[in-house]
This record gives sequence, C-alpha cells and structure tokens, in this order.
Amino acid sequence: MEQTYKYRVYPSEAVANEARRHIDICRQVYNHSLGQHRAAPNDEKPSYTTLQNRLPTWKKRWPECSDVYSKSLQMAVRRLFNSRKALRGLQSNGYGVGELKWKSPSEYSR
Repeated sequence: MEQTYKYRVYPSEAVANEARRHIDICRQVYNHSLGQHRAAPNDEKPSYTTLQNRLPTWKKRWPECSDVYSKSLQMAVRRLFNSRKALRGLQSNGYGVGELKWKSPSEYSR
C-alpha cells in the first residue's frame, strides 16, 4: 500500500497573490482557446496540438503569460478538450448538453 501525506500550507500574502495571478492567466488562456475554437468553422476546429503550438505566439503577444510555466498553460488548453470530451459522452448517453462557457475569475480554479 502506498501512503501519501497531506501538509497544510500557509503561504505569505505575496505568494498567495502570485498564485492567484497565475491561475487567472491560465483562465485567460482557457478562454482564449475557447474563443478560437468557437470562431472556427465546424470542419476546421483547431485540435489540441494546434492550440498548444500557438502558446509560444501567445506568450510573445502577452508577456505576462511568460511568468507561468508552460506545462500549466498546456493543461489549461487540455482542460478545454477534456471538458468537450465529457460533454460528448453525456450527449451520447441521451443528456441534453449545451456549449462550454467562458470562465469568470470565480469559476476557474486549480
């Protein structure tokens, strides 16, 4: 059996603010990816790899994105495609599903 331990963290105010800023940048990347996905015609929707390959361009356009680790930004794009996959699964099971929505700062976490 593998054991894992949990430790409570008490970050300073500066560290907590920086973490919140990084989460907000990831939210903005998610929303931008969603916007590009919605704007494309149905037969030309960008794939995960296409959007992931655009991240360096976005980092040049918005320098604040360079503060966040690239893997975190890739996971923000991945989150979009995982959500779409979950919606398709629900739809195939007969549930009525809508579209993905923009994430406000209070809705986007982790």
